[in-house]
Amino acid sequence: SDKLSEAASNRSANPILLPGMAMDIDLSRNWFDRFAWALPIRDPESELDLDTFRSQLIEQGMINEAESATLTIVDRSFSGALRNTPFAAAALPVLTDFKAPVVVHIDLSYFEPLYKNEISTPLLKIITNTLSVLKEKDLDVLAVTFSYGHLDNHIALDVRFIGHILTYLIEQPERFAEKVPQNWSRQADALYLANFFQKEKIRELYQAQEEEDPQAAWVKFNLYHSAAEFKDGSLALQKLGEAVALDNMYGLEYQQLSQLAFDRNRPDEAMRMLQLAAESFPDDPFIRLEMAQLAVEMEDYTTALHLVRQLQTLPWSPVYYPQMPDYLDGFATYLSQELAEPAEDQERSDRTPEQQRVLHPDGPGANAK
Repeated sequence: SDKLSEAASNRSANPILLPGMAMDIDLSRNWFDRFAWALPIRDPESELDLDTFRSQLIEQGMINEAESATLTIVDRSFSGALRNTPFAAAALPVLTDFKAPVVVHIDLSYFEPLYKNEISTPLLKIITNTLSVLKEKDLDVLAVTFSYGHLDNHIALDVRFIGHILTYLIEQPERFAEKVPQNWSRQADALYLANFFQKEKIRELYQAQEEEDPQAAWVKFNLYHSAAEFKDGSLALQKLGEAVALDNMYGLEYQQLSQLAFDRNRPDEAMRMLQLAAESFPDDPFIRLEMAQLAVEMEDYTTALHLVRQLQTLPWSPVYYPQMPDYLDGFATYLSQELAEPAEDQERSDRTPEQQRVLHPDGPGANAK
């Protein structure tokens, strides 16, 4: 599974495919007779607009002009064909006709449009209602898959705990009839209290969560946020480290902290956070690229060149990153020149356009993640 994850990751130098391509490949190879797309619509009875739906799919590159011509709408349900595979798209309660065995895929992004705040749209209720609707359809389920979307920077780590809830209920559907676990209730209460800035009470809830389940990474992440709210940096980093030790995906937070430190003119701290991120994701070349770019900002050309040399040894994909070898060659040349003839008191404004391109934070690699 690790090899499969690496082959389909946008954090690899040489992926076979990128995450957003999975559905296209599934349909192109005719692995499914049809597919149903549950749209995150709060009111299933609301009317849908075909022209808007068509425009959105075209703008996102999901369909071509010929496929868009197949789209129709009947009884608040879109239908059409993608890669010659019939599909339907509607609010989950509206979707019907599941006679054949199905594979159910749940993406964490589905819940985001349904959630407004814990007062009017309680998150736990949204999740359990969604799963209840699926359960009532009495599907002949072959498998259930789930994706978080954190690596695409679409979904915040704050809601990673939803994966725990989904797994708990999907693995044993009879749990729907049981009492909600206490830590879920505490999580719902904490989300509710956040609307009223009750950080003391929220911290107490998180501490109670930890006492009940000291091995829950999402609880450690809650405590990290709480400590940050109280401006206790040491405790915050301790709890974040504990979360990462249990679930390395929380290491993505180090990159956010690195950017925050850089914005506050703390490049040394920004580098320390990137180093922690690299420890969490040792095979991610783009973190090392960020470190190299930051090292140049700190005028640590030796470290930057060491990192770039490492990156040059990687088998960069000629399909997804064809520019990277030349970019790294240029970067290495620039660094070698700086080390050979260090310029004293050189201002950023004196750098050549090529040097600016090398150092630009949005250069190749920065957006590749």
